[in-house]
Amino acid sequence: MNQLIQWDQQLFLALNLHPPGHLFERFFLTITDLGSAYWAISLSTVTLLLLYRKQAVKTLVVGAGFSIAIAAITFILKHKIGRLRPASVLPQLAHSVGQELYTHSFPSGHAMSAFAVLGFLYVIDRRLFYIWLPFSILVAWSRIYIGAHFPLDVLGGAVLGFVPAVVVAHLFRLRLYRPRNRLN
Repeated sequence: MNQLIQWDQQLFLALNLHPPGHLFERFFLTITDLGSAYWAISLSTVTLLLLYRKQAVKTLVVGAGFSIAIAAITFILKHKIGRLRPASVLPQLAHSVGQELYTHSFPSGHAMSAFAVLGFLYVIDRRLFYIWLPFSILVAWSRIYIGAHFPLDVLGGAVLGFVPAVVVAHLFRLRLYRPRNRLN
């Protein structure tokens, strides 16, 4: 396990290495803001409302349910696992952009939110899945770039968001949605 943590820290330092004031700092701060649970779930819910107007109430219920579930799972796991953030573990080496965070780190809630939306879209509408995929990857990378998370925090958040969302979306699709154009 120590070897895995060491590798994770080394990968973090390689991905987080950039001079202060680097031109991508503002870009990644914006991406990380848009990747918060609030924006990720809101954007996806609005998109689904536009696609499935006739099932607006059901769509809002799904969006609200996803938001609550992601927030609860993230909160519980962060406090149960208690992994420290890079600024606490590597105070002299981690380059933090924006507000330095010292709370719990695993899993990344931003990655979890973005990849939960991605998992839902994978089942409901593949066109939107491919549009959302680069955004999800950028959100995950932004969390490392700004110094908020280690790579395994982000990977864990991505998996914990994507896999359950695919399962839940399959269940909801059977009852709620009839995709207009699924690519298989």
